[in-house]
Amino acid sequence: MHLQKEDLNSLDALRLIESTVKNLKEIRADEKAMDDEIKGATNYASQLGVNAFLEFEARHRIRLRHRKIDEHPETTAKIGFYQYYRKEMGLVLDCLIFEYEENLKLCLEKIKPLAETLQPPLKEPNANIVKQLCSLFPPIESIDNDILFAELDVLRSMDEAQALASVQEAQRFVHENKNLFPTVSKCYRLLSTAPVSVAKDERVFSKLKIVKSYVRSAMNDERLNDLILLATEKDLTDGINLDSIVQKWSKAKLRRLRIK
Repeated sequence: MHLQKEDLNSLDALRLIESTVKNLKEIRADEKAMDDEIKGATNYASQLGVNAFLEFEARHRIRLRHRKIDEHPETTAKIGFYQYYRKEMGLVLDCLIFEYEENLKLCLEKIKPLAETLQPPLKEPNANIVKQLCSLFPPIESIDNDILFAELDVLRSMDEAQALASVQEAQRFVHENKNLFPTVSKCYRLLSTAPVSVAKDERVFSKLKIVKSYVRSAMNDERLNDLILLATEKDLTDGINLDSIVQKWSKAKLRRLRIK
């Protein structure tokens, strides 16, 4: 859920992923932690009316070896409940750790200029890193390397900038002084507006099926966009005082509204 926050920037998202990988590795190396996770899943299954132990015994009966191989059934190995699910959980954790680390490496390589330049405490700018940072911008929004280098150098020398503790504080400070640091302000905007997750976009498409039903198939694109915007930004529309809007509408002389 933290990775789906709208105000989350790329650097903080990478820190969350790093901490997640660290926790997964700790669980993978600790059998007791894995047993605790299995117990938690078992308790949750029991709340849903599912007995995990009975389900396991029904699907994992002991298969004896053929007598040609071993005539002594007491030597047959039996895999227990926790042993089996520790093995399965270990495979899942190994896959998650590998995928997270690979994606983390790719992301770090791409946003390395942003991390080394904009993350507090601000360091002395490097010409090569600044050039790489400028290359992240599209051609229509290209910025000059020398101008950005000069602004970063001035920003680093300010006492107020050295006291900044987080990316959000640095972004707020630069935004308040964007007349002094217009190029650096663009860099922080790039950092804060780069999408970390596409969960919100997927929710918009889910709302599309609800808003545009078969009885609304004749609406035009403008009205459809307005309705989807109202449906997706429900946290904002819930705060609107409908009584005041009705009163304004009742006092209006021209009440007939143009239906799109």
